[in-house]
Amino acid sequence: MKNQNRWRAITLTSVLALTIAAPVFSTTTAHAATGDPTIKAVKAMDAVATPQQESFVSLAAAAAHPIATEYNLYTSVMIAQAILESAYGTSTLSLPPNNNLFGIKGTYNGQYVEMPTQEWDADQGKYVTVMAQFRKYPDYLSSFNDNGQKLRYGVSWDANYYSGAWVENTTSYQDATKALTGKYATSPTYGDSLNSLIQRWDLTQYDATLQNQRQTIYVTNQSGAPIYNGYSDESTATGATLPYGSGWITPRQAVLLNKMVYYQVATNQWVSSADVSLQNPTTITKPDDTTSVLYINTADNAPIYNTYLTNRTPTGRTLKPASAWRVTRIAKLANGETMYEIGTNNWLKSSDITFSMPGTDTAAPIESPTNDIYTVTAANGATISGTNRKLPRGSRWKINKMIFQANGTAVYQVATNQWVYDYDGRLDSGETSSKVSGIIRANNKNGAPVLSTNLMPSGRILPNGSRWRFTAKKHTRGVDLYQVSPNEWVPGFYVNLE
Repeated sequence: MKNQNRWRAITLTSVLALTIAAPVFSTTTAHAATGDPTIKAVKAMDAVATPQQESFVSLAAAAAHPIATEYNLYTSVMIAQAILESAYGTSTLSLPPNNNLFGIKGTYNGQYVEMPTQEWDADQGKYVTVMAQFRKYPDYLSSFNDNGQKLRYGVSWDANYYSGAWVENTTSYQDATKALTGKYATSPTYGDSLNSLIQRWDLTQYDATLQNQRQTIYVTNQSGAPIYNGYSDESTATGATLPYGSGWITPRQAVLLNKMVYYQVATNQWVSSADVSLQNPTTITKPDDTTSVLYINTADNAPIYNTYLTNRTPTGRTLKPASAWRVTRIAKLANGETMYEIGTNNWLKSSDITFSMPGTDTAAPIESPTNDIYTVTAANGATISGTNRKLPRGSRWKINKMIFQANGTAVYQVATNQWVYDYDGRLDSGETSSKVSGIIRANNKNGAPVLSTNLMPSGRILPNGSRWRFTAKKHTRGVDLYQVSPNEWVPGFYVNLE
């Protein structure tokens, strides 16, 4: 009964098909916006929902939604009118060849059918039977459209006769049904009957406009965002909430007539725009000198996540304990959580990492003179460490001093107290390598750090004073490196040649 978006998959051709198929339904006496006789028939039919009723509601929704949208009316009210006036499309007046779902009197393109109807006589205080002409339509779509025009353009003597049912003049469908009572129908309980049908079939879901729009929402309600089982007025809270500060990817949104928006976070799970925002409260920054390289600090392999958002999921890939990785971005969430990116959309939890090499003392940075030219290659320029200033891409700078850190990062001095990172540019000295061999001795109190081929820490330290044979040498980023085993290199700053 609550197939919330079923109407969107039903074409208007299906509505025409219902017109053709209608004779298979049982019939009742025709009524024209009358009230109690039809209401009683509908209430009797509502005791147990039938497949025919569900089919009629779905097809009526498919026809009513675009028409109600065009005339700025409530789709829910129009569907309820069709149910009430036609007894779910089973009344004689609603069946072909009449196709009059709303009991509208008069003629349509000169066509009409004459039938008896019950109307409320206020003077007598009871319903009386009268003969009346009712409009005869070629199909159900024409009936829906005619009803939309009637509600929007009124009657010959008053174009605003039904203006109380317009969306812009109301705050809810209840206002519209109240305005129709005594005007659209003579029954004093007409509005109550429409309200009952709207609630029974959850028809306010059809008042919303659904949009397939993938975006990210962020919870701004400090008590959390309640999750609802739908987006209609009849939806209820499930008892679950999304935590404050968390971010969630939503594939769809429902825009209600009152401009309230609901975002889908899972099947039959929606949150209100009153509790979330499309503005990201998360702070995204680039790493600095102390956070440019991280180490996995877990007993087992650390999982990689697909996003920094709280609805993140593991990618299936993991990183070994004590392995080192270069940080590309840092995300600080509003809920206090911090995530670290080590590659495009590869994120690690702060609880799984450290910035000190696990189980060792970190070797101190080494400052060394140099004589080279630094060319900025980063697309967004080279950031000057500790500032928001950048050197433009393509600019060239003479450097005479560098600092090499044990994590494999180098910074170059381009002016007094102004340093830039090695990964934002290149040196004119470039890279050289040679097949030479010899002996090196670790000459640092905390040992000599061992780097991988791409200058990332391997997690291994050569003890101070230990001797090692090297089989190759290379110069890159202004640093001499000695190969002590496959894919293991030791920076020359931390050793002596023998």
